[in-house]
Amino acid sequence: RALGVPAALDVLRHVYPPPRAAAAGVPNYAKRFAAGRRFQGIEFGQAVSASALEGDKTYGEFPLEGFDAGLDMALSSGAQGEGEEGLSFLDIGSGAGRLVLGAALCRRFHRCVGLELSTELHDLAVTAHEAAVAAVAAAGGGILAQGDGDGASSAEEVVGAAVERCELVCGDVAGAEGAHLLGTADVVFCYASTWEAQEGNVLVGLTDAIAAFGKEGQRIVTSDRRLGDGGGRIASLGHLEVANPETGGESILYVHEVRGPAPPSPF
Repeated sequence: RALGVPAALDVLRHVYPPPRAAAAGVPNYAKRFAAGRRFQGIEFGQAVSASALEGDKTYGEFPLEGFDAGLDMALSSGAQGEGEEGLSFLDIGSGAGRLVLGAALCRRFHRCVGLELSTELHDLAVTAHEAAVAAVAAAGGGILAQGDGDGASSAEEVVGAAVERCELVCGDVAGAEGAHLLGTADVVFCYASTWEAQEGNVLVGLTDAIAAFGKEGQRIVTSDRRLGDGGGRIASLGHLEVANPETGGESILYVHEVRGPAPPSPF
């Protein structure tokens, strides 16, 4: 691992500051949250029902600790055939790019990609990643006290190397961008706790996209909603509970694997 989770969290707190933090060049949580609400069609101060705050456009930030535990389970559930250095990671609905950077910091994936439908959130992600090195430099020393940083001599070097392995894409998982990324990613994460699901808590739209485009052997981690069998292409590998304050205390992470080659792409 490039960094342990505690050290990666220290980095992320400077690149993705909390609500009232005033950090030059990086969007604090209030700005990220407001952008997410606008994507839902909700403006600041607008009264809405609880149901209006749910759906596949709901903005949230999954805890890094639980995310990392989900990756551990996905990577240990059978043989991937390669070390992490040979694998690529995809975050579907990546928002402001926080877990994309988190994956690059905590793991040795050679490529970490975020796919986000909202143009505004995608732009915030680009801004945060571009300002990441400067934000960490401004924080001073001590950030890497909990991790080895692969022997790098400074926090700026560690973060700069992580950002270089990140790619941020604005597009739809069911479109051409999603088809390409699902066809090349080895490990996929989707924070789907509020996404619309049908009977049995199944993410029908995401199941269809992965069944159509997913790479054989791909591992997918979803939160609180699971994938269907995708016509026999998707197998369940198990689940685990992790802490998640955004859902009232915990989330269940479901781990899946894509079986067999993908059908011909329409794109």
